[in-house]
Amino acid sequence: MFEPGTVWSWGPFTVPVLWMGMLVGIIGGYYLLARIGHKQQLPTVKPFLDTITSAALIGVLIYKLWPLVEQTDIFIRNPAALLLYSGGAYAAEAAGIASAGWFLYRGIRGKWLGWQAAEWLFAGSVLLLLSKAVFVKEYGVSASWGWELAGNTYIPLNLIDLVLYLSLLVVAYVFFVKKTVATRDRVGILLVGLGLAGLIRGLWRVPAADTLLWGMTLPELLLVAALLVGVTLLLLPKK
Repeated sequence: MFEPGTVWSWGPFTVPVLWMGMLVGIIGGYYLLARIGHKQQLPTVKPFLDTITSAALIGVLIYKLWPLVEQTDIFIRNPAALLLYSGGAYAAEAAGIASAGWFLYRGIRGKWLGWQAAEWLFAGSVLLLLSKAVFVKEYGVSASWGWELAGNTYIPLNLIDLVLYLSLLVVAYVFFVKKTVATRDRVGILLVGLGLAGLIRGLWRVPAADTLLWGMTLPELLLVAALLVGVTLLLLPKK
C-alpha cells in the first residue's frame, strides 16, 4: 500500500498511484463482466463495456487536459509542459460529469440502460473502491493502533474500507449467482451496502472542513441518498 499522493514517473510522464489502483479495478471488472456476458449470453454486456471504456477515456482526457482550460496562454506558448501537469480546480467534477453524460447518452440511445446495467455499474463502483483501498493508505482519526505518520498513529481507514467493500461484493455475488432475487432488488442491496459502508467509515474519518449539511460532505450526502434509494427499491411492491 502506498502513501496518499504517491506518483510514479516514467520519463516526462507521471501517474498517480491512485490512478493505477483504479485502472486495476477497471480491468478486473471488465474481465469479470466479459466472462459473465459470454457464459450467460447476455447481449447488453458488450455495449455496456464499450460505453464504460469510452466514458473512462473521456474522463481521463478531460482531467489531463484541464490545465489547458485554466491556463490556456501558458500551454499555448509551451505545449510540451502539458505532459507534466493534469487536474486542477473542478477537473475531477468536469471529468465525472462528462463521463456520466456520455454513459447516459449511449445507454438511452442504445436502449440497454436498465436495472441490469445499474447493477453492473454499482458493482463496478464497489470494485473500484475496493481497488483504491488496496493501493492507497487512508488515515482516520488518532488511535493506539494503525498507520503511523510523523510519529502519530491513525486508524487505517482504507483497511476498514477493504473489509466493508469486500463483504458487500461477496453478498452481491451470492445473490447474483442464486438468481433468487430480482435484479431491481439486487440494485437496492448494492445501494444500501454502499450507503451503510460510507456511514460506517465516517465514524473513524477525520472531520472534514468542507461539510455541507449535518456535518457531512457532499460524497457522504450522496451515500445517504444511495441508502435511501436502495431501501425504497427493496420496499417497492414486487411485480
